[in-house]
Amino acid sequence: MKPPVQPPTKENDAVLAYDRANDVVIAVVKITEGESENARHRLETWTYDTGDNRWTQMFPPREPDATGNRSRVMVYADALGMAVLENRTRSKPGPPEQQMWTYCFKPVGSGAGPWMEAPEELQLTTTSNAVRLSWRASDSEDVTGYVVYRRVGAHPWTTEYEAIAKVGADRTAYEDTTTERKTVYYYCVVAAGQKDESRMSGNPHVRFLEGR
Repeated sequence: MKPPVQPPTKENDAVLAYDRANDVVIAVVKITEGESENARHRLETWTYDTGDNRWTQMFPPREPDATGNRSRVMVYADALGMAVLENRTRSKPGPPEQQMWTYCFKPVGSGAGPWMEAPEELQLTTTSNAVRLSWRASDSEDVTGYVVYRRVGAHPWTTEYEAIAKVGADRTAYEDTTTERKTVYYYCVVAAGQKDESRMSGNPHVRFLEGR
């Protein structure tokens, strides 16, 4: 990939999580300066934009407390729209702590954030020349419709989602008739309101084989 800038860490100790709502990889890396007893550690938060092939240091108001090797684990919580880091601090100079940290790259949509409930249980079925999507409706009361997104290609990190349809709030299904053979498609659905959108629902894919 050879991005122009890399996080400045020589340790094989980064933790990463994929924020699929914003299509970025969130990383917390350890920076070590000095050696042995004089070594000093700090953590930095970086994100990788898969479309632009670019790493960016995020400079949050506060970084997690420094820890040693193999002392962190991070996951992305779709329902919360943020990464959650479990962090165990070192035993010196004080007693170790088991900490929980959160990081939100960017609220989903253009409104207040990812509090609109997303549609769930996205399912795909295929016919000879189409893909039918179905989902369970969002529990939010201010839904005005659903937007269907699709990305094309066997390597999803090389392409971006594009909106291909918007249906009314009373709809929980859509049929994509613009598919081609020997092509891999990824789909997701979001609930849309007046000013914002929910997080993405699911990321299932389907492959049309030759002869279908």
